[in-house]
Formats: sequence, structure tokens, C-alpha cells
Amino acid sequence: MIPFVVSNQTINLRPIEKSDEGLLFDIYASTREEELKLIHFWTDEQKKVFLRQQFYAQHNYYQEHFGQSFFGVIVKDNTTPIGRLYINFFDENNTISVIDIALFPTYRGNGIGKSLLDDILAYAKKIDKRVEIYVEATNPAKRLYDRLGFKAIENGEIYLKMEWLPREN
Repeated sequence: MIPFVVSNQTINLRPIEKSDEGLLFDIYASTREEELKLIHFWTDEQKKVFLRQQFYAQHNYYQEHFGQSFFGVIVKDNTTPIGRLYINFFDENNTISVIDIALFPTYRGNGIGKSLLDDILAYAKKIDKRVEIYVEATNPAKRLYDRLGFKAIENGEIYLKMEWLPREN
């Protein structure tokens, strides 16, 4: 269960279920669409096989390494699944880790992700916990994280590790 309140009245979160596997794959695949458009030498079937391998590797890793986390589906108007939010509130380092937040393309840029992050940050401030998130430097969501007060603290090969500190925001 999530310990924070979702303020957006049209959005709610529910835990993932085994039957959500296809939905979760579709959400994951939608986050890789732009990247895979650049690979012209693969057929659509090869791309799908690659995406499935990547999805299962990621999904299994998250389940194995973040077992105490909330793995949720973002739902609009109580009926339409539009994304996923994976978040760990139980970090021993006094940190809330946003493991993954992803929306289908038609719901990106509409304030939904910002609204959820605002709720998470308000909760973090209330309990005085820092929040961390990883993002690719070229991901448009990085601009949102910057506006919300996240600061890059580690620059990996692919991902930036960003943190938000309650006392600074």
C-alpha cells in the first residue's frame, strides 16, 4: 500500500497483478519507441523479441532487488490503465526511491507524472526523507525533475542519479 495521498482526483494507483503482465510490457515498450525507431535493420518482430527480453530482465530485477516496494499501475478515471509507478518507501538509508514512473505516450506531458511526484515529494517532506530517481540524461522527464528540485548527484554511463532533499525544497 502507498503511504501518501494521490491528490489528482482522476488518478489512482493499484498494486500490479500477475494478469497485468501484458499491460506492463506495453507500458515498458512505449518508453522505448523513439529509441527503436532509429534501428532500421531490425524487423518489427526482432524489435518485439528484444523488448520482451529487456522487459523481463528489468521486471525480474525490480522484483528481486526491491521486494518491499510498491509496484503499481496508474489508473485514470478508475477504469483506464495509463502507466506504472514503482516506488520503494522502505530504504534503510532514509530514502524514498522512485524506481520507475512511466506513462503511455498520450498521457505524457499532461501533468499526471508531475502531480504524482508532487504528492510523493510532499510526503517525503512531511517525514523528512530524501527522494532519489534515475533518469537518462536525454529523457525529457529530466526537465521535470530539475523543475521539481532534483539535483544530479551521480553520472553513470547511461543514467543520472538525481536526489531531492526535503530541507532544500
